[in-house]
Amino acid sequence: MENKPYVLGLGLSGGGTRGAAHIGVLRALEEAGIRPEIISGTSAGAIIGGLYAAGCQLNDIYRFVETSSFFKAFRLTWPDQGLTDFSYLTKQLEQWIPHNSFESLRIPLQVGVANLLSGELEMIESGPLLEVIQAASCIPGVFKPVKIGDQLYTDGGVLSNLPVAGIRERCHVLVGVNVMPLLPMKEARLAGILSIVQRSIHLNLAVNTRPSLERCDLVIEPQELVKYHIFDSKHVREMHDLGYEYTQRMLPELKLRLAGLPWQHFSSEKPQSPPDASD
Repeated sequence: MENKPYVLGLGLSGGGTRGAAHIGVLRALEEAGIRPEIISGTSAGAIIGGLYAAGCQLNDIYRFVETSSFFKAFRLTWPDQGLTDFSYLTKQLEQWIPHNSFESLRIPLQVGVANLLSGELEMIESGPLLEVIQAASCIPGVFKPVKIGDQLYTDGGVLSNLPVAGIRERCHVLVGVNVMPLLPMKEARLAGILSIVQRSIHLNLAVNTRPSLERCDLVIEPQELVKYHIFDSKHVREMHDLGYEYTQRMLPELKLRLAGLPWQHFSSEKPQSPPDASD
């Protein structure tokens, strides 16, 4: 058996509020006694992955997604490079990840960011954490890029919306979660300039995600997520449930891939049910 430091790696794609599906994926894994040993992600995947890697409970992450991040970040000012500097996200994350460093995380995490100056994708896994997550979530044209040192960074999804190359060779089994599936579209839905721009962005994401999907041993990609916009804050529960149900169907195959590998079965005393809408 090839010697690798981790058995199970998990890659989490970007996708705005569709990232709620990532929580459903993690919930289904936990209920099956499976926990990733290393995580990579960008944008929404970096937010969810960072909170989980810090040891936050899934119900707390779910509530965070309902009340924070992409949902409440829009302040309709008009600075020169985007609608907002997204400082709201960092302030919210500080409450859940008080030790602002990759080294403080319980699970190793890599975050993909696009360097606007060099034009390269960078996978960061050490040093200050929160500003990197903020940078990874700065959708171009919506949020201002983040300056770290003398470099300028934005959403890693610009170059790779499922950045798994950095952990592929470090784990025996790699699961990729893509919340931006691409399906054929009827011409009638491309009637305006906005719909054409949105479709073009989705096509670009599909192209830069394809190499990562090919690197994964197992892909979780609920196609029903296409019904929801990446800034849809009204259907968080539905998106969560799509991730949960899809992962449940994939568990037999995942367990087969883990069979014979030295993975440690994780068992929580009482798996959490998702919070009620009224909570």
